[in-house]
Amino acid sequence: YYQDNREDCLAYSNQYRQRNRERINEQQQAVRQAVREARLAQEILALESEQQRRESVEKKNAERKQQRLEQQREYRAVNRDRINERQQQRRETNKEKKARAEAERARAEAERMLKKAEVALTRYKKFKEAETLEQVTRDDMKSLLAYIVPLCPVDK
Repeated sequence: YYQDNREDCLAYSNQYRQRNRERINEQQQAVRQAVREARLAQEILALESEQQRRESVEKKNAERKQQRLEQQREYRAVNRDRINERQQQRRETNKEKKARAEAERARAEAERMLKKAEVALTRYKKFKEAETLEQVTRDDMKSLLAYIVPLCPVDK
């Protein structure tokens, strides 16, 4: 009886140990599986956050590029306006210079004509005062004709 009881006890004890080992193995496998899943979840989260960070950086870079392009457009527009304004001022200045030069030429020409007219007038007065044609000098006649002839229209 004792021997049988002992063998039963050993068998029961072995079964208990075996079940205990299996239960521990299952628990360890479950823990390992949970650790694997946690690591995978961490990697997935890390990848997602990295992706979001990249997208955010790309978005910021695109915004900066857009701002830079807009600033360049504005700068070019302002510069174009300035350049056009300077060119317009230069054109106006050149026109004014030409007009002043033309006015100066016209004034100088008018002064020359006035001097010629004065000379011709004095010669004409001498011509009128002279009683005979012989008293009028040759130079007086030339001067008078030089002034009068260009003023007279020529019929061809």
